[in-house]
Amino acid sequence: DGLPDLNRLQLKNWNREGNTTELKRYLVEDRLPKLLKIMKFFGPKDGLNQLVKFGHTHIFYDLETYHREMLSHEFDVKWVRIRRKRINVARSFAQDSGGHRPDPCLSEAGVVICPFDKMSILKPSRIVWDAWTVFIQHLWFVDEIEARWRVFLKNQGDGRVEIFTLKFQENSDTISPADVDELAAFMNVASPREVMRRMPHLSHIAGQKMSESEMETEALQYANTAPWCRQNDLESSVGFELDCSPDAY
Repeated sequence: DGLPDLNRLQLKNWNREGNTTELKRYLVEDRLPKLLKIMKFFGPKDGLNQLVKFGHTHIFYDLETYHREMLSHEFDVKWVRIRRKRINVARSFAQDSGGHRPDPCLSEAGVVICPFDKMSILKPSRIVWDAWTVFIQHLWFVDEIEARWRVFLKNQGDGRVEIFTLKFQENSDTISPADVDELAAFMNVASPREVMRRMPHLSHIAGQKMSESEMETEALQYANTAPWCRQNDLESSVGFELDCSPDAY
């Protein structure tokens, strides 16, 4: 999403403080005007009528406010939801740039948030959190994003939201060309299938990756100790259960 580090840090601070007033002001006065400026500049000049935004910084937004009160008034909005095996996503964040990242609550860098931020939904006890490995803490992050997405959908009520779900293949951890074609059709753009075929596979994980068996073992530990997981009988206050099995997406 190309946000400057200063903006990213500010967004993280607003999440930590639960400052929805400043977050909404930023979205209304800064973010949305910039999107409209891009469309007005490139649209007439290049004949473009669609704007595709992607990235991690939507994690920080109040999606409900951003969608209902802003985006949907100015754009015909479509959402693309990318689903990938949870343990692979957690490894991607935990071992970014090689080696293990620190506890997300101790890191100002990147986009990973902390369960003790006021805007977080899934809140383990501090004792449980401190006992989790870095990989398990990033599994929490994956589930926190899932929880925010569920709350966003629930709050839409009868509102119409167009969503395309793009799912990584289980065995290869890749996206099939046929699914790329369907995504392009959903977005009403030309399929990038041939371009993607020529692109080399790049990984931002350096060094030795956690093995499947290591990830599965830690994922089962998480499933037994996180109250929102359907794999245990612990009492949860979030109003829904998540599938925390190693094979879950």
